[in-house]
Formats: sequence, C-alpha cells, structure tokens
Amino acid sequence: MSHDRPDGRDAPPGDGTARMTTVDDLRRRLDAVERAVSDEGTADQTALADTAEEATEAIAERRRVSARLDDLDERVAELESATQAIRGYVGSIRSVNERVERRADRALAAVERRRGAPPASPDDAAAGANVPSAAAVERARDDPPVLEFDASRDADACGDAEEAAGAEADDDGGSGAPLVARLRDAL
Repeated sequence: MSHDRPDGRDAPPGDGTARMTTVDDLRRRLDAVERAVSDEGTADQTALADTAEEATEAIAERRRVSARLDDLDERVAELESATQAIRGYVGSIRSVNERVERRADRALAAVERRRGAPPASPDDAAAGANVPSAAAVERARDDPPVLEFDASRDADACGDAEEAAGAEADDDGGSGAPLVARLRDAL
C-alpha cells in the first residue's frame, strides 16, 4: 500500500512528476492553511484583546456613571427635604403674620372705640389711614380675644393689661415685650 496517494493506490508508472506534484501541492496547501489559521488566530486574539479592553473601559465608565447618579439622587433628596423645610417655615411665618395682623386690628379697633373721637390733627388723620377697615375688624372679631378692655378702668391703669399681654406674648413665643407696648412703638 502506498502512502503517496490519499486513496492508497500506487502512483501511475511514468516519470514520477505526477507524484511530486501531488505532494508539493499538498505541502503548499498545508502551508497556506497553517498561515491562514495562524494569521486569523493572531487577528482574533488582537480583536479579542481590543474587545476586552473596550469592555473593561465600558464597565468602568458605567460604574462611574452609576456612582455619579447615586450622588445626584442623594443631593436631590437633600434639596427636596430642605425645600419642604423652607416651605414649612414660610407657612409658619405667614400664619404668625396673619395672627399678629388680626390681633393688631382688634387692638386698634378697641383703642379707637375707647377714644371715640375723630383725629384732631392732620398728623393723626394720616395715622388714621393705617386704621383697619370695617371688614378687617369683623374678621378679627372671629378670633379669640387677646386683650379685654374694661371701660370702667382708668387709662392710667393699663399696666395690668400690659403685663397680661406680655405674659400672653411669652406664651406665643413672641419677643417678650407686651403687646400694648409694641403697638405704641408701632404707632
């Protein structure tokens, strides 16, 4: 059995060039296949290395973006809570302002009732522009009374009322000064 031909038959008789051509052909083909495989392998390995490097970079970038997103989420939550706190503070200030306005309106109305006389001088007339309207006084009447004025008391006996107003202001978290004194300062 001959090993020169793939089918196992002997080469035909002759000068032997056919046999040499077949072996040379096979060797050339084998070399070409080996080159192709080794070149593709190198190219594949290079491509795989590039792909792996790109994948590593992409993973690192995704982690950085994820960390940044987490930081931004935390910051947004902090800003939302700060905004809510500010809104609550502003609401409290509005509530206190409205309550103080009602108390001042009631006090001014009571003082005007007690005086009973229209303003005598132009300065007093200008000050009268700050007197609350009748509608404001009516709204203020719905609130619980802050100061009770007794018509039988003398005007000089306001010291007790000032002390009571001061105690009430302290209970409300006010400045500690009596309400009547603050109203005098405001006028």
